[in-house]
Amino acid sequence: MAKMKMILRFTAADLTYEDFLEATRLRPDDRLEPEELAIWDRIAPLLAAHDYLNDLFLDSLVEYCRVVHSIDKVVRYLRQHGETYSTETRNGLQIKSRPQVGQLNELRRMLRSYVSDFGLSPQARKALEAVQTDIFEDDGSDENSFTRDQAAADAHIAANGTTRH
Repeated sequence: MAKMKMILRFTAADLTYEDFLEATRLRPDDRLEPEELAIWDRIAPLLAAHDYLNDLFLDSLVEYCRVVHSIDKVVRYLRQHGETYSTETRNGLQIKSRPQVGQLNELRRMLRSYVSDFGLSPQARKALEAVQTDIFEDDGSDENSFTRDQAAADAHIAANGTTRH
């Protein structure tokens, strides 16, 4: 079997009706706020196009939507109030970072994890393409590698008198 390269479609123009249908079927209306659902509506069809959207990945994508929305809220707050504040203490005037700065850093760390999991950055996409390509390596034979490996395991068991568990 020749090497097969997976072409990642991450533009809305390439999406099919089935991609939108799957995103709608799994849409967690009862678990997300309207702003978070807008993020779902933007990203879920793109993930459906690559089979990254199914019941198994639903919780992760719900959390992705929450994290993106939380980042947006914290960034808006910090733009309005600034990243630091001043307070007078017994040691004089102190300039401190707002707690939201630490919160934003943690949310961004979480977002990087989800971006990697779902292949939503150029680097993560390359890694996914490499994994997909390796699955279909050509060894020059028409034989199914799973069948060949299973036959070898069965022969070993027969020769050694052991059984599989």
